[in-house]
Amino acid sequence: MPLTSRLVALLLAFLTAMPPADAASPHKQGKQKIAAESSPLTEEQRVLHALNRLTFGPRPGDVQLVEKMGLQRWIDLQLNPAKIDDSALDARLSAYPAMRLSLHDLVQRFPSPAMIRAADRGRLPIPGNPIERAIYRNQIAQFRARQEKKAEQSPSNVVAKQGETAIPGTGTQPDQMAPDTMQPDSANEM
Repeated sequence: MPLTSRLVALLLAFLTAMPPADAASPHKQGKQKIAAESSPLTEEQRVLHALNRLTFGPRPGDVQLVEKMGLQRWIDLQLNPAKIDDSALDARLSAYPAMRLSLHDLVQRFPSPAMIRAADRGRLPIPGNPIERAIYRNQIAQFRARQEKKAEQSPSNVVAKQGETAIPGTGTQPDQMAPDTMQPDSANEM
């Protein structure tokens, strides 16, 4: 038998004598070791885990509050927000009466920029209610001021204020151009 055949036979014999790879896998042994060492979470760890997973993280005092009421009850409250006492939030929002307006009332009292543009151009009537009329007039005045400021800052307006005229499409002044760029190219004329 040639040497290569002997080596192949020896290798096959060696491989068949070894146990399967997954039985001796160090990865599986590591998982089994971790599972044997792990213990159930404490109540505080369970609460902290739930707060981290179900909220943006615990605030000061949240862990103690959830431990006091019980984790399952807290989760039930989160899933049924109508049961949560919002009296503290309602008290803070009372300073903002617009928060209680319907969508229709909000649109009427606080018009969008598109509505202000339309009212400025006469396409949308200004409301008759004195308060709403004042809101619209104030917003239209602010819109016009922004438009004037924008017009003043535009490059063509800045150039016109300086008394110079820009060459259309180039964004440059006549004295900024090189002399040969003002002359027709003889190669292009042919």
